[in-house]
Amino acid sequence: MSRNELIVCINLNADMCRSIPFELTQIVQHDGIIGMRFRQPESMYQAPKTNPDNWCFCPWQYFTDCDVDGLLNLELCMAGAPIYASQPHFLFVEEQVRTKEMGLTPNVDEHWG
Repeated sequence: MSRNELIVCINLNADMCRSIPFELTQIVQHDGIIGMRFRQPESMYQAPKTNPDNWCFCPWQYFTDCDVDGLLNLELCMAGAPIYASQPHFLFVEEQVRTKEMGLTPNVDEHWG
């Protein structure tokens, strides 16, 4: 397995109603045990306008609610509740949305590495 290889979980994440891709970011060692560190790719949270591969996670009736990069609309998964998912502190969420929230300080090194 090579660094930055895309690994896709086969299991569906029921809370997000989708499969979750992971990128290998680092081979680590702790107390003599070798492990691998993964992260979700930025593309997972991109709107269909930016990443057309995500169009199937945004049903047509909710398409206008899926036009912001960095947010996943989970409304259909949560029985109609207006719930969205993002990386910590709205990391990678478009600036026009992120600046409306107070107290969030997205940092790539702390929240994505």
